[in-house]
Amino acid sequence: LRILMGRVYDAQRTVVVQADALGAELTLFGEAHSGQSRSLASVDSLIRTDRNVYTGSVILDLPFERTAERNAYRESYIGLERAVRNLQDLEDDVKFSIREKLYDMTRTRESLIIQTSAVSLAEKRVKSANLFLEAGRAQIRDLLDAQEALLNAKNALIGAMVDYRIAELEFQRDTGLLTIEKGGILKEYAEKEKG
Repeated sequence: LRILMGRVYDAQRTVVVQADALGAELTLFGEAHSGQSRSLASVDSLIRTDRNVYTGSVILDLPFERTAERNAYRESYIGLERAVRNLQDLEDDVKFSIREKLYDMTRTRESLIIQTSAVSLAEKRVKSANLFLEAGRAQIRDLLDAQEALLNAKNALIGAMVDYRIAELEFQRDTGLLTIEKGGILKEYAEKEKG
């Protein structure tokens, strides 16, 4: 994104240079001679105003035929528009990617909350099946089913934790908050405590 921003600035400078080439040019030349060629022996005649010679010339180049310059200006302007479009496209892609990662993080967080509730419910079901088994109102199969459901709920909770952690790290990576320190150690974003 920063590289494309630099390309937009370069294209803007090119447009300014090409626009300047479309204008008129005025070139001034001047020359002044004082006295004649002298040797060190004739230093006394150094400042004599009657022997000064001044010449000057002016060249004015009016913009009558500037087809090549006009075409170069148009090309530079088209290049600027192309650079701006490329920057905007990439910026849109980055924004979409960030929104998608934020959505993934929200979705996996909701799944984590649901799986936490499922584990709590499965634990209650195991306790209940155990009590019913002791009271003789349930079979061992009911207790085994409840324990299997608890195991599945715990596995799903661990999967939800992993998915949330991956989504969180991807979000930090894409937003530039996740950095790699020397030695390849990841440094995550940590909000500074107020105090």
